[in-house]
Amino acid sequence: MINRLISILFLLCLCVGCQQKIKGPAYVGEMRKTFEEFAEQTSEKYELEWFRMGIGFAAGVGRLIDSYRCHYAFNFISSKSLDHDEVQVLATNIAHDLVEWMFNNKAYAEWLVESHKIMPKSYPSTEPEVENVGFKLTFWDENVDRPLAPYIAQVRFVEGELRYYYADPETQALKEPPLVEKYHHH
Repeated sequence: MINRLISILFLLCLCVGCQQKIKGPAYVGEMRKTFEEFAEQTSEKYELEWFRMGIGFAAGVGRLIDSYRCHYAFNFISSKSLDHDEVQVLATNIAHDLVEWMFNNKAYAEWLVESHKIMPKSYPSTEPEVENVGFKLTFWDENVDRPLAPYIAQVRFVEGELRYYYADPETQALKEPPLVEKYHHH
């Protein structure tokens, strides 16, 4: 029982996105390293700021995209003002890169198998699925205000969907429900 608790705490610490070095099995460090490399490459490629990464379903600081199926998610920030069509192209490209990276990442595959052994209810499959990864891209202006319509305030890639949010002009809160489009992996 204590070993299971230690294993759960170890995986939780890894997944909530803590940035310090974690000692543990080599596959954990390698997986985390590849996630960080993906975030850095994506930030550079699309001129974004990588804010943090973490698990999709953890409570508190780790929750990035509100998904129980998402094993890992990224949080990006941009100061650009982009309308729906522009964000759609950007978000689809990032989603495609992320899904391709996940399906071809040996470190992630090993981490998924080992996570399944430790916590099979949280990680029911040992095969990567589109729903296993996600991201949130938030747009802010120079005053740290959300851009107003016709510009998108935030887009999330969650459970195989792209969800586009506009900001409320009075409160700047994200308007619900978002505009939702199904992501199609080729």
